[in-house]
Amino acid sequence: GIGDAVELRDGLLETGHDGVVLDYEAADARIVHTLSTGGLTLWSYTVDNPTTAAALVADGVAGIVTDVPDAISEALGLLP
Repeated sequence: GIGDAVELRDGLLETGHDGVVLDYEAADARIVHTLSTGGLTLWSYTVDNPTTAAALVADGVAGIVTDVPDAISEALGLLP
C-alpha cells in the first residue's frame, strides 16, 4: 500500500507537488478521496478494464493511463 494517505497528501503538498500517479490497485475510494479533496490531482495506471476505469473516475481520479484508450474512452463517454 501507500501508507497513510493524509501523510502522503500533506507531504506532497508541502514539497510543492500538485498531483500524484498511483497504481490503480492502490487507489481505493478512501485514498482517492483523501488525495483529490486535499488539493492534489490524481491519475491512475495501468487501467485496462473499462468498469474499473469508470469506478476510479467516479471516485475522483482525474486521469487514466491505459493500454486500451478506445475502450476506456468509450466507457467514460468520451467518444462522439
